[in-house]
Amino acid sequence: MLRKSRLRRILTSATLFFVVVVPTSYAQDTAPLFSTPAGRSTTGAPILINPENQGNGAVQRFLNDRAQSQRPSDPVASNRQKRENASQPQDVVNNSSKTFDDWELQCIDHPKGDRRCQIVGNVLSADKKQAVLVMSLAPSADAATILIQMAVPLGVAVQQGVKIEIDKSYSGSMPISRCTPQGCLVEGAVPTKMIAAMIAKPKASIEVTTPDGKSVPISLSLKGFGGAYEAVTDRGKSSP
Repeated sequence: MLRKSRLRRILTSATLFFVVVVPTSYAQDTAPLFSTPAGRSTTGAPILINPENQGNGAVQRFLNDRAQSQRPSDPVASNRQKRENASQPQDVVNNSSKTFDDWELQCIDHPKGDRRCQIVGNVLSADKKQAVLVMSLAPSADAATILIQMAVPLGVAVQQGVKIEIDKSYSGSMPISRCTPQGCLVEGAVPTKMIAAMIAKPKASIEVTTPDGKSVPISLSLKGFGGAYEAVTDRGKSSP
């Protein structure tokens, strides 16, 4: 019992740490139960790279570079980063983004003309200093389905998964597939009914559960989602 109690305290106090910068923001009315500094908040883009190899991929390097650009200058670290970048394959020729109210379209271009895009929405605390949740969606490689990766903080009850409610138009749940040092991730294909509700409605409620069984709803703005979704399903051909 003592060991279980100590583990619960550790999980409850754990904070979520993401590597790159959140592009858009939406304020949560109440202070988050679990949180992380907003300047370090987002999922990155594991949807667009091999999830078994989280440190690789052009998208991840692109987003890490964005985060690095917002940190204080460090000449030694900067020179080291330049050497590391020079040793990596230069397989991205361009990256771009476009804001749709509370959502953002992010795209990268490869030398052979392959463009890969995702859309990102997130939730911040009322003072915008803490990140609560980040959701990314992208077409599958064959464009047949839409994939989701939603990051929720470390310290939630993983076995409970998350519950998604969209303004009385959609109700469903998704399991938490895995946890990394960057947070716990919900991953999979998005039901078409969920997409339709996200386009039609102004907000969604994402409910997580604490280790002691308390439900915590997180309100996610869907303002701009329709435009962002239309852009990403066009594979970013209408360039950001």
